[in-house]
Amino acid sequence: MINKKIGIIGCGNMGGTIAKGLIRNKLFNKQNVMICDKDKKKLAQVRKEIRVKSICPSNELVKKADIIILAVKPKDFNRILQKISKTVGTRKLVISVAAGISTSHIEYYLGHTPVVRVMPNLAVIVSTGMSAICKGRFARKQHLALTEKVFRSIGKTVVVPEPLMNAVTAVSGSGPAYIFEVMADMIKAAMKAGLSKDVSEELVKQTVFGSAKMVIEGKDTPAVLRDRVTSPGGTTEAALKHMKQHHFSAVLIEAIQKAKRRAKELGR
Repeated sequence: MINKKIGIIGCGNMGGTIAKGLIRNKLFNKQNVMICDKDKKKLAQVRKEIRVKSICPSNELVKKADIIILAVKPKDFNRILQKISKTVGTRKLVISVAAGISTSHIEYYLGHTPVVRVMPNLAVIVSTGMSAICKGRFARKQHLALTEKVFRSIGKTVVVPEPLMNAVTAVSGSGPAYIFEVMADMIKAAMKAGLSKDVSEELVKQTVFGSAKMVIEGKDTPAVLRDRVTSPGGTTEAALKHMKQHHFSAVLIEAIQKAKRRAKELGR
């Protein structure tokens, strides 16, 4: 258990999920977890679920917290930074989970405050998220280690240099959507082949789950596992040949590149 006070500004999907993960995994004492959101309904809902303190406005929460997680929407980010800039100081850790907001942009408002930037993905909702972490100019190794400990309570973490965060956004940040798209299409194909909707969904869900588990828990690469499933002249080979003829791999790689370029365009 981390013996510090943590405050989360923003109780939407990401902020609320982080708060719930911290409590569920007993990483902080409930008395040391505080939340704040301008949306009173969201605030009340999260507070009711995990029984933690709500302290608003945001600058009042910052006064009491040792660690501040900024989980507000990018459009509200500068307003929050301006609001807390005179309160945060240099002894607190600020963690941002806002997509596209650089540590230098945050430091412009907060001065020499230690800042760590995190790019989590949607799977944090089920505590199997992937979070990439990079530190700002004034953050030290202990700040990075503390951030990793927080986000390991809702999944796995990797540390990357900040210039690679756009690539992370394109691969793992947006990545669940690619998987969901493939799953949705597989379900449609199964139904077109004559299977019921319920059976189609069950087949696809368990197939994706089992495939991911084999990669995670085994020693073989996805390419090796793919080849193991593919018998010469068989059904899988026929499907993979069709994908190759229609440039499935190239389309996916280019899609991720486009996502990376868009992340750069949206960044500040």
